[in-house]
Amino acid sequence: MVDFKEINGISIAALLKRAEAVNPVTPQTRREFWIKYRMAGYRTKGEPGRYAGVERPTRFRRLLLRAVADEIISLSKAAVLANTTIESIRGDFTLSVGAA
Repeated sequence: MVDFKEINGISIAALLKRAEAVNPVTPQTRREFWIKYRMAGYRTKGEPGRYAGVERPTRFRRLLLRAVADEIISLSKAAVLANTTIESIRGDFTLSVGAA
């Protein structure tokens, strides 16, 4: 479970909750897991393992591209708002239009 957490960034507790939801976990197994989880101190100290992925916020950039596509703002205005170059916005815009 720690390996899965480190790859996908999902807590061990969330993994077990999901397993409970789809029901492949017996009530006895679930009970034993939560007892061991609490005894190990994971509720207060934190779980073992760390998510190694890098996340970047993208919503603002997508909103800018949408505004450019809908001709609400120009490429130059989008570049100023994103604090980047027009070429960077143009490249993102070309990629997003080509993917649609």
